[in-house]
Amino acid sequence: MSSIPAQVEALGESYVRLWEQFSEFPTREEVSERIRIFRPRSLANLDSKGRGPAGRIFFAGKICYPRDQVVIWFASLAEPPKSRKPHPIAPKSTAPASTEVENRQAICAAGFG
Repeated sequence: MSSIPAQVEALGESYVRLWEQFSEFPTREEVSERIRIFRPRSLANLDSKGRGPAGRIFFAGKICYPRDQVVIWFASLAEPPKSRKPHPIAPKSTAPASTEVENRQAICAAGFG
């Protein structure tokens, strides 16, 4: 078995174990079996949009990927997008709770309620 790439090792033990389960150049079917999130056709669609694993090759009539690239790609799916900023939390109202009650009392006193 070949040595674990530093990029994969840096991702953590669970990703190293995943890397060890793949063949050297897994097919879309193998990736689908191991990861179980994407079907082979979904991987093909991601590839066509440039969002699939890097380094795909065509071998023996099948699309294959370098296994380290599959693991790096899969790990990147767990990261939050870098281009999005978190939505700000709306500040709580600073008005006292009694303001609404006072407004209702004023409406009733004026004869509108």
